[in-house]
Amino acid sequence: MSLDLAAAARSLLASEGTGSATTADRIAQASERLTVHLSRLVGLFGIQALFRRSLVISTRTFPWLVEATRTVGSEERLEDLRTQMAKQNPEVATDAFVLIFSTFVGLLGRLIGEELVWRLLHEVWPTVFPTKKETS
Repeated sequence: MSLDLAAAARSLLASEGTGSATTADRIAQASERLTVHLSRLVGLFGIQALFRRSLVISTRTFPWLVEATRTVGSEERLEDLRTQMAKQNPEVATDAFVLIFSTFVGLLGRLIGEELVWRLLHEVWPTVFPTKKETS
């Protein structure tokens, strides 16, 4: 993938929610859209496992994320993620999301291939993840 995932994660956060949505709300909404959309291909359990793994890996940099890794169900985990993100200033929360997102995309790319991941991300956020024709 040639797109800078950190910049893409920041752009997709900007596109989520309404103008009054908090950073934590935008992060939870983006995470939910991502996991729901991708679960149709990999399965809900598979996506939940990859998302949880991304959270666990991200706790090395952001130890406060550990609270979001403890719940079992995806809805509870996303609510715990929102709660933990809401406790941080928006810049720190955004940086944490960028790491989680980049890790998740990397893990999924190793599983199903980067090109397929790109197409799936394009389906969710077409302006953030343009097709190869649009980037040429």
